[in-house]
Amino acid sequence: MSFIGATSKSGRLKVILPPSMSNYFLGAEFIPSSSNDSRRFQRLRIRCRAAIRIESSPKGVERSERDSEVLIQDISQSGIGFLWHEAMHAGEIVFLRFQGRQVRAEIVRCKEIGPRCFECGASMLFFKNLEESDFTFQDVDCTTKHSVL
Repeated sequence: MSFIGATSKSGRLKVILPPSMSNYFLGAEFIPSSSNDSRRFQRLRIRCRAAIRIESSPKGVERSERDSEVLIQDISQSGIGFLWHEAMHAGEIVFLRFQGRQVRAEIVRCKEIGPRCFECGASMLFFKNLEESDFTFQDVDCTTKHSVL
């Protein structure tokens, strides 16, 4: 197992990657859809860290921490995938910030793939790109067919 959190300056990245993911940070590419894939949009594999803030959780779900770090897996026009050290619940609303982007998303699935490693999928509610020229944010409506990449 690889304890990714050991190199985090903030100490907030606590994901433990299973041995099968030892090459996790290699490559960034478009991921082709298969014939049995029900995805509407092509995914782009992105390998980076992101800040996460849990905005809201379903009733009865208590979180010991609401601010942490995740590992981004992929992004599409309508969704985002990431790895986190705790299980997430469908309906939780999260806010992610990475590579000059901000995403607000609703968790739709979560699967344990190893100790302290959960693969989460979320539907994007909104996406913002940081404009370097004036450091303002430009909203992108994720329900339209505009490219967010």
